[in-house]
Amino acid sequence: MANDQDPKNGDVSDDGTVAEDSASKKRKVEDGAMDNLSVQTEKEIVRIAHETLQHLKEEDGKAVLELTEQVGRQAMSIHHLTQRNHQYQHENAELKIRNGKAHQKLRNSEKATEQALKATRQANEDVRRLRHERNEWRDRAHRAEGGLANIQSISSHNPPASARGAPAHGAPATTQEVRRLTPFYKLSRNPPVPDQLNQHNHSNAPTGNRLYHGHIPLQDHSPNGDGKIRPYQYGSNAHWDLGLCYTHFYTPHRCEHGQDCEWRHSDLNADERTYIMKICADGEGFLWRCDKNIRKFN
Repeated sequence: MANDQDPKNGDVSDDGTVAEDSASKKRKVEDGAMDNLSVQTEKEIVRIAHETLQHLKEEDGKAVLELTEQVGRQAMSIHHLTQRNHQYQHENAELKIRNGKAHQKLRNSEKATEQALKATRQANEDVRRLRHERNEWRDRAHRAEGGLANIQSISSHNPPASARGAPAHGAPATTQEVRRLTPFYKLSRNPPVPDQLNQHNHSNAPTGNRLYHGHIPLQDHSPNGDGKIRPYQYGSNAHWDLGLCYTHFYTPHRCEHGQDCEWRHSDLNADERTYIMKICADGEGFLWRCDKNIRKFN
């Protein structure tokens, strides 16, 4: 037919209305399908987004819970550390108090020790002072005994001149004492003899004594040298040598030679004791020592 045209080319045919309707329906169907697809896609997107959001919420919740637990544990640790710190501070304060008390006790102990040492030193001083006083009283007693013995000796061995008569010119003195009356017999500090020593008659040890002066001993007297007391020990010199045995007079021991000793063992007589007291500054001490040692064997 001449009036018919291809619908694709926009030709209008007699049945053009029907074709347009078909095309319109087709478009509607396609548009509906597209709309359905879009709706389903949107729903799927919404579902996926919702699920993702839920998953994220769950993950965030777990993370928040874990963080909360960690914060709780850290808070507990901080609390425990705080309590322990308080306990350490309390113990440190107690230790400081104890240390202060111990230091105070130590100072008190040092003070007590110092006071005890001071008291000990004072006691030692008192003991030394009392011993010194005792020795002084003992020496006074010995001197008193010696003075009394001297008076008795002079009274008994020196009768009045009218009773004994005058000795011949050049005769030796007759007032010599053979033995002392007591082991601690001592002369007083002021014996009744002339002040000049050259006037003192000493028959057993004259000037240039041949008996003891320069004598070379034949016996062994070790370790006391030659075994004789040197004259300077009782204030004398070589010309007034009494020849006293060192062991017998000057030590508390017994002479091993006994009566065979070539040095003198016989007691000092009154003239000799007076001589020692007059010539020697320490004569009293020398005589006291000799008497003390000889007393052990009498």
